[in-house]
Amino acid sequence: MSLGNIFFRFPLAGQSVTLAVSDAVVAVLLFYALFRVRIAVRNSVVFAFLYFVVIVLISGILNVTSDPTFDGYDFALDYLRLSGLLGMLVLLPTVMRRVGNELLVMGTLWAVRFHCLYFVLDTFFVMPVRWASTGVIWSPVTPEFSRPVGLFGEPSFFAVFVILSLFFVLQVEVNSKRLYIRTYDIVLISLGLLASTALSSLVVLNCFFIALIVTRDMKHRVRVGASATVFCVLAAVTVSTAPDIGRESMGDYMFSRAKNIRPGQFSDSSSRQRIIGSTLLAVEVLKDAPMFGKGMGGQNTNRLFLLYPETVPARSAPLSTTIVPAQVVASSGFLGLLAILWVYIATVNARRSRLMGLSFLVSLFLWGGAFEPVFWWFVCLSVAISGGQQLRWMRKGVSRSAAAAVGPVG
Repeated sequence: MSLGNIFFRFPLAGQSVTLAVSDAVVAVLLFYALFRVRIAVRNSVVFAFLYFVVIVLISGILNVTSDPTFDGYDFALDYLRLSGLLGMLVLLPTVMRRVGNELLVMGTLWAVRFHCLYFVLDTFFVMPVRWASTGVIWSPVTPEFSRPVGLFGEPSFFAVFVILSLFFVLQVEVNSKRLYIRTYDIVLISLGLLASTALSSLVVLNCFFIALIVTRDMKHRVRVGASATVFCVLAAVTVSTAPDIGRESMGDYMFSRAKNIRPGQFSDSSSRQRIIGSTLLAVEVLKDAPMFGKGMGGQNTNRLFLLYPETVPARSAPLSTTIVPAQVVASSGFLGLLAILWVYIATVNARRSRLMGLSFLVSLFLWGGAFEPVFWWFVCLSVAISGGQQLRWMRKGVSRSAAAAVGPVG
């Protein structure tokens, strides 16, 4: 995820174009898969996303021809990235199968360990690098403390990264009957989620413990209980000894955040914006353009905040696209939402990727990163471990072969 926060800007045709390191990494992998591996994957998830890509294209054509406020250049740039996501789903699962579950799981688990440790340390110390509006930068030496964000722009993004990563690891554990998440991992991950002080992190923490209890046998459930006990002790020490976050202690801040989930106490601005504001914007778009939405693109989405009332006086909820359904509806309408839900349902329906599908469903309402490469990386992993069909194209002088059925890996 932090690779998406390291980016470069350069001019192109009079516009400023942003290229994240994660985009460059995905592009290199796609070229490798296209010219070296030469094997494509097809299954229901790929077909669902292909349908979505077609819907978005129709939406863009309709909006560029009928709405003078629609930015065609902005749409084209985002559509190019969307095409790259389709390429990921078609080409990368075969590469992932060749790499093997062992390396993928350990790489994912070490990334989670690093970010969780970084969040815990960010609670107590001034870290050498931090996230700012311009991306990941070197941190100035200052004794001031604020809410920990690690290498993520928003703690809820960290929570989404953690749930996607952990449920992938748990899925491979279930499929292969091997354990990768150790007792110290449970404690460290729990502390990292606690240190992020986000409500979404508490949701992820609960989902993580429930998944551990459901997927582990009785002997290992005892270890989960012991890990939870150790976590509670360390959590109490962390909350009581952490420096003040702004003008509040860490404990007071978390308590004030947790109060907002009670009926009648929904006063936290970020929660209001994420849930109520996003839902209101989706409703407004469905009223005006129910089938195909208002078109894809960052600037095209921002124009919606001017087309519709910026706030709803009854709840003072600013409009936003900070949950996935609202972002999809805004860009592609009801038909696009059906396509994305098809992706989620197809993943849950496949026995060997069901846990990953559940993590996708939870993440629907935790962030607005519907088209972030990191999310679709995990969708590619779910395709790789759930099986499908491969379509191979050979070297020069050899005709293309018919599709051959392949079994899942791991």
